[in-house]
This record gives sequence, structure tokens and C-alpha cells, in this order.
Amino acid sequence: MRRVVGTTSERGGSGRVPAKDQSVISGQNRWSWSLACAAGWFLLAAVTELHAQQAAGIVPPPPADVVAAKAYTALERSCAGCHQAGKLAGRAPGAGIANLLALDEIAREPSLVRPGVPDASRIYNVALTRELHHDEFNDPAAAESSPAELQALRDWIADLPQQPAGRCGGRQPVSQARVGQMAERALAALAPERARQTRFLSLAHLYDACLIDPEIEALRRAIPILLETLAPPGTPTPGEGWARPIDDDRLVFEVSLTAIGWRADRWNTLVGGFPLQAISAAATPAPVAEATGSTVAVVHADWFADAVDASRMRAIDDDTMRLWGLSLPHALAHAWRQPADLARATSDLGLPGGQRLTELPAWTAMKDRAPALLLRAGSTVRRSDLGLFLTGLVKSPAGARPPDPSAKLEIALAADKAAYKSGEIATFSVVANRDCHLTLVNVDRHGRATVLFPNELAPENRIAGGYLVEVPAAAAPYRFRVKDKGRETIVAICSQTHKSPIGVAHDYDRLRFTVLGDWQLFLREPPEMREARRDDAATDVPRPLARPRRRGRAGENTAAPAANMPDIQTRTAITIDIE
Repeated sequence: MRRVVGTTSERGGSGRVPAKDQSVISGQNRWSWSLACAAGWFLLAAVTELHAQQAAGIVPPPPADVVAAKAYTALERSCAGCHQAGKLAGRAPGAGIANLLALDEIAREPSLVRPGVPDASRIYNVALTRELHHDEFNDPAAAESSPAELQALRDWIADLPQQPAGRCGGRQPVSQARVGQMAERALAALAPERARQTRFLSLAHLYDACLIDPEIEALRRAIPILLETLAPPGTPTPGEGWARPIDDDRLVFEVSLTAIGWRADRWNTLVGGFPLQAISAAATPAPVAEATGSTVAVVHADWFADAVDASRMRAIDDDTMRLWGLSLPHALAHAWRQPADLARATSDLGLPGGQRLTELPAWTAMKDRAPALLLRAGSTVRRSDLGLFLTGLVKSPAGARPPDPSAKLEIALAADKAAYKSGEIATFSVVANRDCHLTLVNVDRHGRATVLFPNELAPENRIAGGYLVEVPAAAAPYRFRVKDKGRETIVAICSQTHKSPIGVAHDYDRLRFTVLGDWQLFLREPPEMREARRDDAATDVPRPLARPRRRGRAGENTAAPAANMPDIQTRTAITIDIE
């Protein structure tokens, strides 16, 4: 990518406007594999084997593939003690992740891995920056990943195939409206008194999000187990079971409040916290609301499990079964807690006829909000933010919320296009949830890295949390013009404690745009060696000459940070195609 310097006398680089155990069957891909036509006994056998292995505490064996096996070894040494069932030594799994060595599973989890894009994969960035999951940094007791282990993890993610658009293997989407119709038919067959005490838990959105069939089957089993834990001890199993599926695909379950000892007001209080309640209410047919006395009679089963805190429920006989290294009720809650990508957000909304989230009329007005930037870029959005955003898409968009000072540092990055023609101008949009120092790095198709921002023409890189930042700004005296055909990566790094990432030292007397050289070598090398490599690379790469520094002209403060000060930062990345 070429950096083009303009002639305008106005300086600046960013303009801001309000921002508005190898558990499921190995070697298969969630988005391309469907067992819908398989015999029922085969699916049952697969799920039973899954549960038997995990219940026995079997740690997934290393993969046969050499690249994946190296990544497995790296994760086993540095991360498995907190994130793998069978190695937790009685501790609760960190962040609810208990299957980190099941590489086939985590490769399907977009909040951890972006196939083909290691710089956008949280599992790699956490290992790279040594960010821990318990708001601690640089804990000396934690094993630090070696450069070779970081490279092994990076190579594994880079080799993963990116997922095709039609990734559900021919499944027909199950919309919210269809779920409402199922509930209406089920209630019509019940006596009025029983209908008044009936509610529904749905897995349809997880089915639409392309969870593979053994995972869906395990979550079906989780629902009655969860309901039994909610019932008062000693309550006999109802004649029809704790939950009765009302559709042929067994995605929507009828629940009796009476059977679990609940009153209607307890349900109403609980669903008052359902972040998609406005969407659910809008999709609820009037006969359902009238029969049950509730406008939110149908909720996502995984949200329900999280809301009742399934992870703390009393154990029952079936509690030894596992999915993703967790007990089934806990796994059901975990399905909700995981951040969502665009496909999952679309399935959560349950749009009719396979309609896409980006096709909603309100999307244009909200496309520059942080959740939209994350979804557009292929990243994931926290549940606490996603519900409000999705509700805003189907109702009137609300104003931007101020950043939450207690939230972890997060950043969203998007390009104005997904693909460019050679010679076109590229602009990038960034939103961070807290004030931080922004660095944008371009990695070209040959793996050479150059810092796009900050630069000599825009040296100030502190951005305000909750505001959309465009790089370059409209008034900036430079532009980014794409040149060579191929795929390039844009990495965004935001640091609360350092003006520049460790190893990035700008010298605007020599270079307007700092050259880092080979990106993978830069990441592998110790910080003290990175500057030397930058200098070596700068002598070999063509670059625009910096203007002579005027006397008294402010330069970047490159003083080294305090030795014990951790670099509290977050990273994300996107790819752009140049045609």
C-alpha cells in the first residue's frame, strides 16, 4: 500500500465524529458439515462417545497434523492449566473455556479464532501480549509463550481455511416468526389453565448459527437437565418430562412453570433482563401473548441458562456429561456468553426468509457504531453490547452510550471497502471503548509491515473512547493508495499505557512512515531486537523521504516505559483484497 502525501497545508491524521477433550467429532467443520440425513443412532452414538470421553476427564490427544500439533503443544504448556478440562486441578475454567486443546472446536469459535487471520484471533493476541483472563498482566507465575510457540500458534491459525458464505450445509433458517407460530400451535392444544403456565425455550438461533449436529443434540439434552436443577429437590419428573419439544427438529421446547415450581411473576422478572426482549415481543403472535399472559413467552435457551446461572446449579445424576469440557447446563449458558460474529448476530435476531442483518433499513444509520464495525470486519461483539445494537436495528436507533469505564479495553476496525482496485484510496474507521493510543500497521502480501498511523504528518495518536476515528481524516495531508494486487492485512493496536507498541520507535527525521520489515520476524523477536531490525529494513525498502525537522519541532517521546509497567493493549485486524 502506498502512502500518498497531499499538498494541503492542514495537518492532522484522525477526524472524530460521535460514534453513534477433542469433544465433538474431529476433523469436521461446523459450517460445512450437516448430519441432518444421518440415522438417529449414529448421532446418538457420537454424542454418547463425546460425553463418555469428557466425563472420564480425557484430555484431547495431540492432532496428527504437524502444524496443529505444534500449536497444541504451545497451548498445552501455557494455557491448558486454566482452560482445559482434565488439567484444571479442581479450579473453575478461566473465562468458561474448558476445551482449549480441542483444536477442531476452538477453530469454530469466532471469538477465539479467525481462520486464516492470526492477527485478528484473540487466542493468538492474548498469547502475544501476555494478557490474562483475570484482569492481571505479566503474571510471573504464568508460563510465557516462547517466540517459537507463538509462531506455531500463528501458523496453525493461518493454515485454517476461511469459511464459505453458505456454511450451514443446506439447513433451512428458522425465523423468530416461525418459532412464534410453533408456540401458537402448541398452546392451542392445551387447556387454558395449563397454557397460562407454559413458556418456551428455543435452540433455533443456535441451529441457524451452524452449530454442528452433535453440539445441538447435546444442548437438547441440556434443557431438561437444567430444568430439573431448577425444580425444588425431590420434585418428581413430570409425566411428559421436564421439557417437551414441539417441532420435528426438536429446536423449541415447551416448559411448564408449575413443574419447576415457578410462578408467572418470577418468569416475568427474569425475562425483564432478556436483551432481545423487544425483538421477542415483536415476533410473538397475539394468541401466544394472550394465552400465556406474557409478551415474552419464548426466549433463547442459552440466555435462559445463563440468566439462572446454570454453572452454579446443584449437580444431578446426569451432570457428568460434558460439551466443550463443561457440564451440559453450563455449556448451554456458555453458548450465550460467547461473543457473537455476524452470522450468530443474524441468527439471534431470527430474521425471516434468510434476510441478512446488513439488509435491514436501520443498518445504514448504525453502520459506524462500534458493534457494526466489529461485525463488518468479521470480528465478534460482546453480548452486553449486541442486544442493544440488535434492538436498535429493529426499533429506532438510540444515541451513542458513553464508554463503560469498567469494561476491558476493546477496539473495532473496518475499511471503507472489502476489496479495492489497484490505485484506489483506502480509509479506515476505528472505535475504541476507552481512551488509548492507536497504531495502525499495514502488512502487505509479501509480509512486510509498515506503520500507517501515527506518522510524520499525523504524529498524535491518542484517541477518545466512544468516538469514531477515521484514518486518514478528511483534512489530513496524506492518503493511502492501494497498489499491488493481492491480500493485505491491517492491524490495529490500542494501548492505554504506551504511546507506541514495544519495539516500534518512530524517527520522522528519516521516515515519514515507520518501516517494521518482516512482520512475523518482528513479532518473534525480543523487543530489544525489534528496533535494530526496523533500522535494517528501513535501509532496504523504498520510502518517501521525511522533511528536515525544523528547530523546536515536536517529535515523539521515545523514552522507554518503566521496566515494570505492563503494556495494557488490545489488538484486532482485518484483511483487504486488492484486485
